Amino acid sequence: MISQTIFVRGGSALAASDELKAACVKALDANSRLDIDLSGTESMDLSGVQVLLAASEAARSSGLAFELVSPIPEIVRAALARTGLDPSMFALTR
Repeated sequence: MISQTIFVRGGSALAASDELKAACVKALDANSRLDIDLSGTESMDLSGVQVLLAASEAARSSGLAFELVSPIPEIVRAALARTGLDPSMFALTR
C-alpha cells in the first residue's frame, strides 16, 4: 500500500484548509494510507477540524488508513476539544 504524509505548517484557516482538503483528496484518490503531520501547525479553526473529519471519514469508508502522526500541538488539541473531539479518534492504525 502506498503511504502519503501531509505536513501542515503554519495556520489552518479557511484558505489553508482548502489546500489541506485538496491534498487529502489527492492521496485518498490514489488509494493511499494517509498520515497527517500537524507538528508545525500554529493555529487551527473549525474549517481545519472539518477537513480532518471529512478526510478521516472518507478514508474509513474506503477502507484506507488515516492517522494524525507526530506530537499533536496543544493548539490542535484545543481546536478539537472545542468541537468535542479527541485526537485519538483519528488514529485508525498503530
